[in-house]
Amino acid sequence: IGVERVRRGERAVAHALTLERQAELLSVGAELLETLWQARELAPACQAIAERLRAYFEADHVALGTVDLERRVREVLGMSSAVMQAADLPPGLTEEDVTVYRAALAGQGGPAGDIFARPAPNPGTLLGHERGLRSGMRVPFALSDGTVGLVTIGSREPGRYTRADEERLMELARPMAIAIDRVRLLAQMAEASELLEAKTRMLPQQR
Repeated sequence: IGVERVRRGERAVAHALTLERQAELLSVGAELLETLWQARELAPACQAIAERLRAYFEADHVALGTVDLERRVREVLGMSSAVMQAADLPPGLTEEDVTVYRAALAGQGGPAGDIFARPAPNPGTLLGHERGLRSGMRVPFALSDGTVGLVTIGSREPGRYTRADEERLMELARPMAIAIDRVRLLAQMAEASELLEAKTRMLPQQR
């Protein structure tokens, strides 16, 4: 009877911890979405998200951005890092970058938490390894304009992240794609509205 009570207690504790993690994940997800939903400009909102993700995953490095695999360009939207700055990542993508990012899109990015464990073929990941990152994860998400969003998280601690961490990051990244699309659309609409107003003001002057 005593052993059964211990087992029940262990199951109850495990269940409580699972519920606590799920509640925290939902809270962080809601916070990230609110940050994007209220944003007028994408870059400041993404910077705030990078900082929040770094705290949530207890990371040394978080980068949030987009890559256009056809045009081979990248845009860093937000970065919170102890090992590099956004300017350290060149805007152009190499052939190795394209290969690595296509693999991530296809779900073939290697073991969870392992992207900085050894020197990588693409320059960005290699730079992180050279500057001391030893574990990390990368999650892609598709955007409506055909570009790919990427969230990369790294730590100096080997083996820091697991498949469960990667799944949590995926859960956070999916709704961000919709919110980023929305902010971009609002910016485009505002720009079109300003252009229309400028043309309207010029019409009386041309008569």
